Amino acid sequence: MTDNYIHLLIESTKQTQLLLKEIKMLIAEGNETYLMSSTEAAMYLKVCLTTLHNWHKKKLLIPKKLGRRIYYTKQQVEEALQNIDTLKYKQL
Repeated sequence: MTDNYIHLLIESTKQTQLLLKEIKMLIAEGNETYLMSSTEAAMYLKVCLTTLHNWHKKKLLIPKKLGRRIYYTKQQVEEALQNIDTLKYKQL
């Protein structure tokens, strides 16, 4: 009985986390100053964290730092997405 209860609790926690992510994204759609973590920005741009870091070093994306954490604004990420698509075929 306890194993079943633990399994249900874990599944419930996973579902809650997914719902929170969906709610966060829905709220962010109307909020231009929404801050994305590096992981969220990488997922949004469909690139790996290494690519995101390289773009930061090339100053294609300039993050905001809060303490030791790095965040990107949603507006900046969307603008960078358009700029990076045009840079894709140019040699840097």
